[in-house]
Amino acid sequence: FFLVYDKGSRIVGMIQHRLGRERFFGFLRLLYAEYKFRILRADDFQRLLESYTGESWEQFFDDWLRSNRTCDWKIAGVQTTTEGKQFRTVARIVQTGEISEPVEVALHLAPTVDSDAEVIIEAMPGIAGLADRQWNDASSRRIDAKTWEFSFLTDRPPKQVEIDPDGWVVDQHPSNNDWKPAYEIRYSPFYTPLD
Repeated sequence: FFLVYDKGSRIVGMIQHRLGRERFFGFLRLLYAEYKFRILRADDFQRLLESYTGESWEQFFDDWLRSNRTCDWKIAGVQTTTEGKQFRTVARIVQTGEISEPVEVALHLAPTVDSDAEVIIEAMPGIAGLADRQWNDASSRRIDAKTWEFSFLTDRPPKQVEIDPDGWVVDQHPSNNDWKPAYEIRYSPFYTPLD
């Protein structure tokens, strides 16, 4: 239901995610200069975006606007081993939908006596503006057309592994984006009619 009203803004958000904040706002300034007080159609938007970036966005617009294809990343498995005094965590993620939109994978580390909780981010190629957030001892590699592997070397074991922690990508089933699903319990009173 939410995609009926929200899909356009989510698609623009994914473009921002791919370009990075600086380039995206540069593109918006150009868009405004060229189309202020005029009608902007999706094809015009795509043409200007391709002109601005020097890349083809045909596949992106076909996937997200002109088809019923979906994106559904899920965690297929996480394995942690020790390497001396450090922990190597390898997370394998799989695309079960038809669109393989680039995503980030976050590794959450629990706090210790000496340090606060940390979140380590590693991204697939194709996402700009993340150099300041990425961990030095992390990497990603493509296994096949629908499978990626992310590797992290840390000083403590992981608490959680999460796909797309900031929610940029329109994911069909975001509930399978966590290694350890978070269960929420909500208490509600039990009412019985009294006659």
